[in-house]
Amino acid sequence: MASAETHDAVYLGSRCDHVPVNPYQDRLRILLPKGELTFPGVAEIEVTFAANAAFTGRPTTSGLILALERPEGSNVRFDRYTGWIIPESPGPPDPYEFTATVGNIDARLRDELLEIKAECNDRDFLLALLFRTCNYLPEVLNVEFRDPPVIVALKGRINGVEFETALAESKAAAEVVSQELQARRFSDAWRWIDLVSPPSQRRLARALDYFLSATRLARVGSTPWEFLAEVMLNLAKALETLFPDADGDVSRDSVRAGLSALGYDEDEIEADFLPAMALRANLDVAHVALARIPAPELHALHMYAHDAEEPFRGMFVRLFGRLADDSFALAPYKDRGPTDSTRATLARLVARQEALELAGATNPMGPTTS
Repeated sequence: MASAETHDAVYLGSRCDHVPVNPYQDRLRILLPKGELTFPGVAEIEVTFAANAAFTGRPTTSGLILALERPEGSNVRFDRYTGWIIPESPGPPDPYEFTATVGNIDARLRDELLEIKAECNDRDFLLALLFRTCNYLPEVLNVEFRDPPVIVALKGRINGVEFETALAESKAAAEVVSQELQARRFSDAWRWIDLVSPPSQRRLARALDYFLSATRLARVGSTPWEFLAEVMLNLAKALETLFPDADGDVSRDSVRAGLSALGYDEDEIEADFLPAMALRANLDVAHVALARIPAPELHALHMYAHDAEEPFRGMFVRLFGRLADDSFALAPYKDRGPTDSTRATLARLVARQEALELAGATNPMGPTTS
């Protein structure tokens, strides 16, 4: 657990009515001034966005080509392996500058740097402005910009005193490995392919796919927790895929029984695995939750979500070993086909697609140039 230096720190949003509603992303940030902040004064705030097509014209998979005054020569490239369509601008766009004013707050966007100037009569106004900029500016920009904006730094000054914003705390983990260990792991994984590939192991293959999605989502976000809700969803789906009851139905009790048969004791099951299913059902994963979570519970949620991956990884390693020596067997999958409601939904999608193709409007992003 790493904590930011808290000398003269001020907690953003501590007196702000507007709070994030996603509990997995509700992280405490602090303001770190390099001197004593005085008011009133004009705050000059610098917001740096991650470079993307919306700000710099660099190619991304968003489908945005920032050509500005030079649209000729714009093109797209199709990646035959991944399926991404990569827009390609004719060259770096000319530097640009956009401005906007709301009340007594002026904003100027130059490439990926946003400069904000605002009259701040007191500390509360400054904190609220910083808090809303951190949490809500990317969300509203995302409606207008095809490439989702991400803030990577926020700092400023008021009355000559500089300040920056930082996380109050964060947790990180790393594993130190040798080449010998990696070689053994690769060898084991290569042998495990034979366990996954038979059609009879459909449950195992699908559960591994869910686990891969969970680990990918844990690493591709702009922060380690951006997609934690979706990580929890995929971990829960991995358990539900592996451990149904004798009738093929899934419940927490069926998962408890499956993990117990795999050799886990009750404390391990309840502490490491079942929370993923409970969170999926109850806390802003598969269902909407707008309530604010109290700080102690929020901290416990963050710590579990951060630690959840490794027990699941160990579970799959244990499962491979037990399957390999025939001391464990997964329940066979019985294909019941889509439900009536699923069939009805798919039929509506087919009808929509047929109508689009008849109208010649098969590309939802509009025509491309080549």
